[in-house]
Amino acid sequence: RNAATNNPWIKNGGGNWVAEIVGTGITASPTNPAPEVRKALVDYWSRWGRQCDADGRTNIEGIQESIARALIVDGEAFLQIIPSETGLALRQIPAEQVYENLTAKLPDGGYIVQGVEFAPDGTRRAYHILPIVPTALYATYMEPVRVPASDIIHVCHTVGTGQVRGLPWLAAALIPSNELDQLIDALT
Repeated sequence: RNAATNNPWIKNGGGNWVAEIVGTGITASPTNPAPEVRKALVDYWSRWGRQCDADGRTNIEGIQESIARALIVDGEAFLQIIPSETGLALRQIPAEQVYENLTAKLPDGGYIVQGVEFAPDGTRRAYHILPIVPTALYATYMEPVRVPASDIIHVCHTVGTGQVRGLPWLAAALIPSNELDQLIDALT
């Protein structure tokens, strides 16, 4: 996170990645054969997209940009699906708020790995989410809240079988960018 914010090479590369992933926003393109149904679906997506942020700070394009940035910096993004008066709303949850220190075996044969709860058959059944970001100013420990998996969208690219949480896409660039910074400092 520090490099993505403060290193100009990493920050620029991350910004370019975000632009390539979502551009100006991923939009609906229904394939229904009826033109009036396609138009209705596109209109609905547009209306919903303008008001889908549960916190009212952005729209669907802003959420997509945040997800892309979280994938690059944190390796994963979490969205909570919240019912609202206007339909379903989305709230992004910072990756560090999903309690990765929680790993346990459960009495029913289920288990929790890095804050992700699994049923005995291996299906995800809940996420354990801290009420506030642990790095927040004046943060104190609070018990994580168990949120059903059906209410969470977990976006990540797994690179290995059994991987539960994501790996930051920028991780591979950190050492070379640090070495480039040191070289530039040495040459100036």
